[in-house]
Amino acid sequence: MIKKDKNMETKTISEQIIYKITKRHFYDLYVFSNPKIKIELGEVELADVLVLIGNVIVSIQVKEKNKSGKIDNESWFQKKVIKEANKQHKNTLKYLLANTITFNNSNEEKIIQYEESRYKIMFMTIFRNEKMTEYKRYHKSSSLGEYPIFSIDDFSLICKDLLTPMDILSFVSFRIKLVKQYEKMSPRPLPIEVKFDDIHTGMVHDYSDANLITMFIIRSELIEKTAKLETTKRFMSYMDELLEIKTKTKDKFEMESINKILELYSKMNSKDVKVFYDFVDGVVQNPKNYGQMQFDKEIMIISNMIYYEYNNFNVLASDLIKNNIREFFWVIADEHNIGTSLMKI
Repeated sequence: MIKKDKNMETKTISEQIIYKITKRHFYDLYVFSNPKIKIELGEVELADVLVLIGNVIVSIQVKEKNKSGKIDNESWFQKKVIKEANKQHKNTLKYLLANTITFNNSNEEKIIQYEESRYKIMFMTIFRNEKMTEYKRYHKSSSLGEYPIFSIDDFSLICKDLLTPMDILSFVSFRIKLVKQYEKMSPRPLPIEVKFDDIHTGMVHDYSDANLITMFIIRSELIEKTAKLETTKRFMSYMDELLEIKTKTKDKFEMESINKILELYSKMNSKDVKVFYDFVDGVVQNPKNYGQMQFDKEIMIISNMIYYEYNNFNVLASDLIKNNIREFFWVIADEHNIGTSLMKI
């Protein structure tokens, strides 16, 4: 049984920072700080921070260098960030394989029996050491494969600059691939020619995470297809609104509904967000109709806030029943606002 988060003040500053970042940018669905599991010999920690999102398990180990420590940075990095964290990641996998684990969070329960065919596990090591600006950004484990290493500043930047959880997770594998590619070219970063669009190209002079994010957006063709700045602000503002409602509600049904709504949106990448808002805006321009779209096998009914007010729900319900639709996400919007409800008829 995974215990709920307690005594956050006993955690390191870095663990608290990563916990807050993941809660915000992974929509506080199933985010746990220092989750523990009971085994025959007692209680063990599964990870410093663990995130469950869809079929992905993100297991994070956080390392922080004591400023008064006498060990030099390179030795500390090798001992703590490489060797110790790798051993902890191996233990996490061992515990997941050997146990059926019940996760409790926000009045919901999720049971995980880890199987490679059903779940993808992503290991991350994140460290805090202000004096280390250059570092090995991945580790190749003989048993776990390759997984990323981030400074806490780089991880914060990635979460801030990429729009959705899916964008963040997609960037992680891209980052390892590109760093390895340029490591083979030279022990030092080389100027890299980047094509921004059909006309403009530019030179990137290092492969810092800020530049890797730029290359990720370009090479993933997110420049034209991703949400525009205005749409990005609308989406992030709406996610913040849902998270704020979640922190304030004491109603179990409302909490479960918000979690399911957040889980739906958490599966979108930037392209999906753009398509979604374009569809919503198209429906809003014609308030006499409603629109229907499907995402991740879920049905989304989009209607204009002015026309389909709650007292006219029977009009919409009648149409849906004719089409054998009994459960759906109802998105109500106007030119400025948007809201989502989980509906059953």
